[in-house]
Amino acid sequence: MTVDEFTRLADAWGGDVERWPEATRLAAQPLAATPEGAAILKAASELDETIARLAPDIADERVGRAIFAVINTIAIPAVAKPPRRRWYASPGLTWLVPATGFACAAFLGVSLAARLPVDLTHRPADAAALMAVLIDTATQDQEFMSQ
Repeated sequence: MTVDEFTRLADAWGGDVERWPEATRLAAQPLAATPEGAAILKAASELDETIARLAPDIADERVGRAIFAVINTIAIPAVAKPPRRRWYASPGLTWLVPATGFACAAFLGVSLAARLPVDLTHRPADAAALMAVLIDTATQDQEFMSQ
């Protein structure tokens, strides 16, 4: 373990190596025994003591009241409040969604009709080929059944 890692761990977990996670505690023991490691731990312990001294003494009842107030002001009104109506879901505008869908479909149809005009020049040939296939198939079935 490097001195930088040791310093970061002391800043995060405090000056008491016994409070550190077990894997890092075992790796930090040799560095904690050195004078440099002891100085780092002493500085972290002083910060721990300052924080502990400045921490306010708060009664459990006060903590409970604060938690209850937060839950009451945030969670309960959000659950109890009816869902907000959207502007398009109001009774006077219920026709708007289907009308918009119809307008979009009509626009798409007109756009496609203008972009891809119907080509009737090849239809008779296609129809004649289809008729020939149908007639040939019908003849083959009759010949097969007569044998």
